[in-house]
Amino acid sequence: MRRLLLPLVCLSLLSAGCGDDEGSSADGTSTSTSTVPITTSTSRSTTASTTTLEPQGMCGDLVPVVTDEGTTCVDPDAPVTTTPAPSELEWPGADFWEGTIPPLLVADGTLVSLLIFDEDDKEAFTVEPILETVHPVFEIRQAADGTIFTQEIIEDDFETFDHVVAVYRPGESRVEIDGAIQLFDVAVVDGVESVIIGRESTDELGYGGVVARPVDGTDVDVADFGLAAEAEFWVTHADFAGDRLVYTAISDLTENVGYRGEAGATFTPTDGIEYNAPPFVTAASLSADGQTIYWAEGPDWDFRINDFEGGWAAAEWTLRGADVVTGGESLFWPLSEPVADTDELTIESVIDLGDHILVNRSMRSSPVAPTETIFPAALVLDFTYEEPWLRELPVPGVATAAAT
Repeated sequence: MRRLLLPLVCLSLLSAGCGDDEGSSADGTSTSTSTVPITTSTSRSTTASTTTLEPQGMCGDLVPVVTDEGTTCVDPDAPVTTTPAPSELEWPGADFWEGTIPPLLVADGTLVSLLIFDEDDKEAFTVEPILETVHPVFEIRQAADGTIFTQEIIEDDFETFDHVVAVYRPGESRVEIDGAIQLFDVAVVDGVESVIIGRESTDELGYGGVVARPVDGTDVDVADFGLAAEAEFWVTHADFAGDRLVYTAISDLTENVGYRGEAGATFTPTDGIEYNAPPFVTAASLSADGQTIYWAEGPDWDFRINDFEGGWAAAEWTLRGADVVTGGESLFWPLSEPVADTDELTIESVIDLGDHILVNRSMRSSPVAPTETIFPAALVLDFTYEEPWLRELPVPGVATAAAT
């Protein structure tokens, strides 16, 4: 059974610094200072005495800090950082610029940061920590009002894992969505901005369901997309756009990509693939208009290896795209050198950002922590150049589009 944990989280926000710096340093760390009113002491004399007071300096025992805006007196014993309560989380809204890559949220373990690229220098960026989660983040999405949804991993002493879906809403404390164990997407479903989740089973069958629920916290489903699992079938990914949902599922010893919702989507990348044989198909998603399907293909188990005893067939990971109706191919892009298996490298999600495609990766073969899911820096395929450019983000972690 899933455990519900109720402790509050600590949110890490950059505090305002002095002058024009906004408190962000080049390495993405934050600083803040506690200011006090400026006090002055000057030489003075009185007619009743010839005693003259010695100058004490404008800050007395405090430390003067000189900026372009003047001098501020700082208490050297004041703390250099602050840890606001969860209800103090604020989101910058749309008042920051977009660079060559749109603003992203990147979750590295329990730290969520805002990554912004400079609009003029495509190699320059800033990293602003904004949130500390309770458990390591496996998946992350954000709604238009700044609400952050996370799928978090809970590990117990027996190296088994539970997953919960948590909500970090500006001005409120952290809550968990009751019964939710998978976070798939945030999208407008039937005119309502919704979070699409996978729910655990409420009976002994263990099937659960995929549903869309309003991001405002209303406890009523906007849409029901059917079972999240059934006999030898379970949904691993789901993405909604253009009035249709595309899902990826493990189906016995092969994979299945299909649609739920509006009719008319006829092509799936698993049509005609050989059973229990390469390639491994995963992370299907839709373009913003719902007309293009993207997915990743990589190494897979092949029953024909070793005289039909089976074994891993090494392969490179590739990003592919096609029309959802005709299947006309629109994208084929290598993402890696050949790897031995999916433990060595897995594509976790593919997110269309318009002029960019974001690709999240994971590894599970670390010799240091073999049971831990590690997220290296996500990949971005950038179409704003004459030739597409595949590059890594400058920071590790699982990434998603930030609210703008």
